[in-house]
Amino acid sequence: MTIPTTTENRAPLILAIHGSGHKPTEAEYQQLWHDALRAGVAREGVDELGVFERAEFQLVYFGDLLSVLHTPVDPQIDLADRRRVVSELAELDKAKRFRRATYEKLPGKSPFREFVADVSAPLLRAFGMGRAATGAVVPELREYWQSGSEFARQVDDRLERALGDALSQERHVILISHGFGCIPAYNALWRIDQAQPRFSGRIDTWLTLGSPLSDDTIRSSLAGASSPIDKRYPNNILRWHNVAAEDDYFCHDETIANDFSDMLARRMVSELADYRIYNVACRYGKSEPHHSAGYLAHPRVARLLVESLSGSA
Repeated sequence: MTIPTTTENRAPLILAIHGSGHKPTEAEYQQLWHDALRAGVAREGVDELGVFERAEFQLVYFGDLLSVLHTPVDPQIDLADRRRVVSELAELDKAKRFRRATYEKLPGKSPFREFVADVSAPLLRAFGMGRAATGAVVPELREYWQSGSEFARQVDDRLERALGDALSQERHVILISHGFGCIPAYNALWRIDQAQPRFSGRIDTWLTLGSPLSDDTIRSSLAGASSPIDKRYPNNILRWHNVAAEDDYFCHDETIANDFSDMLARRMVSELADYRIYNVACRYGKSEPHHSAGYLAHPRVARLLVESLSGSA
């Protein structure tokens, strides 16, 4: 999974940041993410797989901090189901298997949660309940936003150290973040940027998957949100690609290009693009459009990843 490198010829680094919910152990989850990404890239071809396997992969893990926020699960059953998902996604050998026709046939498929999020978000903001309501649905956000939160301190510290170390090495870095993890990832990038000139590197490509960053409540709570326009956004990202799945309630506002257009207008980023996909992952026999493996193994994500890795040669 990790390729030994020298300082003179460092391999590209794929730095991954997971999202909310119960997680397996760090080693188990890192392997699951790697396997899901590999399944998507392998579908692209032998040459593309070779490019991927020459890269170093690292998961920034904070799953140990999430266990107290959720109802306990049987770790063996949970891990077995996650492995089944990755295995089934790997068996989908054609890109066309990830289209709408496949998605519509999934058991338990329902747009209800995304519909509720779309309808309720503006109303909750109008009544000043956006932050409280969002935190009630996603306990990670409730803990992260709490004043003096030890949870937030530990998550931010882990991400800032990992990202700061990667950026200081002057190597090709691809950042992949999923769901809730996109929020502390953004905050870490902003804070690192403010710490210049201690860090001088840039993220070559940031892939946000199932990201809530376009939500007005979320954006108003991001690091730098109240800063003057010239200091409001991180200036250490070259390309930002956002991937949102149909019916994924976590990214009910699926476009980042319009909400962060000032970054492009002020030439703080070279590319800012949105992609709509169908996440065909099923958990426990039911469609789960927010599931990380369904994003990681998707042909669109694989293509974006390979394109960035190929540019590092």
